[in-house]
Amino acid sequence: MKLTHRMEDKICMVTFMGNLALDSIDEVKEYVRPLLEDSKIHGFVFNCEKVNLIDSNGVGFIISTFKTVQSRHLKFIVCHLSKKNIDIFRMLSLDKIMVISPTEEEALSQIRKSLSE
Repeated sequence: MKLTHRMEDKICMVTFMGNLALDSIDEVKEYVRPLLEDSKIHGFVFNCEKVNLIDSNGVGFIISTFKTVQSRHLKFIVCHLSKKNIDIFRMLSLDKIMVISPTEEEALSQIRKSLSE
């Protein structure tokens, strides 16, 4: 798993590359933890365009992160899920509790709009 992030305004864009699965979840948590603790960040976009597989550990990580972000009253969007991963999110009804955006640009726009309200 390779991870990168960049800031746009006060929105942290995290890009995942590889499998979001058991063998990489500790690395992912370690990478994301300090970002979640940064008080200058007002929203997160998780870009999964280059994620091949999200297993139950990856889903658990996303749900846990979503709950953490939500408890801090921040914004959270997952974007660029593959069809297979969208199907998993829909099967688990995650699309009912969190925003899933087709593109990073749309996700950014949605968070910017909600932050300005």
